[in-house]
Amino acid sequence: MSRNRSRAVGFQHWGLVLFTVCVVLAARQTWLPFAVCTALWVFYLMTVRLSRCRVETQKGLPCRWRVRGFLGTCNFHVGDKWTVPEICRPPGRILPGLIWRRNHPQAGYSAPPDSGGAAVAERARGRGLEVLGAAIGAGSLVAAVASFVRDLVAG
Repeated sequence: MSRNRSRAVGFQHWGLVLFTVCVVLAARQTWLPFAVCTALWVFYLMTVRLSRCRVETQKGLPCRWRVRGFLGTCNFHVGDKWTVPEICRPPGRILPGLIWRRNHPQAGYSAPPDSGGAAVAERARGRGLEVLGAAIGAGSLVAAVASFVRDLVAG
């Protein structure tokens, strides 16, 4: 057997599958499964799907590194996606895209070894869990409001 075997790429279209299931469930008017499927689809887009970092670089262009999820960042821009993204059109591209602007010129770049870079990475890891906790809390709030409205309508 050859040592240079190519690996088979796994199925990468989960977002399209989840979206299609959501459309079918909405067409059948089955709202609870639709809400669950929509929540799964949003979770997939925000945390699992391969995307680009898109934080502003020193040249003023969006970062092109591949990351997991819309909320993910590369190692150079840890903690820089806490603002609302802006629409930009990089030179040489037809369609506009999103960019997260940095607050100060050196934000997001690797810290010098003596300034506690490991502590910064640890805090950023904790922020990711905060975002996940906030997403779960928001989903719980939506479910609670929906169930309250359903109970009001039912009488």
